Amino acid sequence: MRGNEPEKPSLGARLRERRRERGLTLDQVERATRIRRRYLVAFEADDYTVFPSPVHARGLLRAYAQYLGLDPADLLPDLDRLLPTGTGGIQPATSLWHSARSATPLAGVVLLVLCLIGLALFLFGQQYAALLASSGTGPGGGESQPGAPPLTVRASDQESPPPSPTPTPWPPTPTPVPTPTPTPALIVIEARALGRVWVQAETDGRVVYSGILQAGDERRWVGQQRVFLWVGNAGLLEVRSNGQRYPLGAPGEVVRVTWTAPTGAPQAERR
Repeated sequence: MRGNEPEKPSLGARLRERRRERGLTLDQVERATRIRRRYLVAFEADDYTVFPSPVHARGLLRAYAQYLGLDPADLLPDLDRLLPTGTGGIQPATSLWHSARSATPLAGVVLLVLCLIGLALFLFGQQYAALLASSGTGPGGGESQPGAPPLTVRASDQESPPPSPTPTPWPPTPTPVPTPTPTPALIVIEARALGRVWVQAETDGRVVYSGILQAGDERRWVGQQRVFLWVGNAGLLEVRSNGQRYPLGAPGEVVRVTWTAPTGAPQAERR
């Protein structure tokens, strides 16, 4: 009978039991995963009212479960059933290149305006030069008025008029060359796992990856201002920063490394 079947442990009880099986305290988990203790306590107490949003709760549960060696896919359905309603929907992830793309239209408009101004000045100079060249003798060399009686002048009394100077056309106005907008240098981090290793990556303050890489897995993260890596076993992850190989540390060493623009020089914290 179904009434005799044992009741399935709650999500919080499963997390707490797994943590205790591994001999870990909440403080140790907090230091290793950077998940605040109040959220760890809330998970194990099945209290999901403290989380800012469902997205936040799912991301933290995924990182906590992976650290404990549990499959997040087995736990997330239980979390979705337990999350309180009315906490707001999932917000779409903002693209990594959003800030770079938002600056592009403004630069394009400025470039277009400069090109139009240069073209207008060039055409005006050409038309003005052509007008001067076609005027012949200039303003004082007009034709005789129609209807005026012809005037007879003897050859001895007629003086040769001085030659009219040929107007010199204005040189064309050079088109101004717009100053190119400097492209900000990006921080490109490439990683390859040499064994099973836990990694969390942040770019410009946003967590873009948190999980376990298997041997041979490769990842690539790009940031404009900052890239942060948190590695559970430095000896099992090979890292290149903008094409240059960077040794993380010894096997079994927990390492946190930050690359910051504009130099991209790494700053490491090892434990």
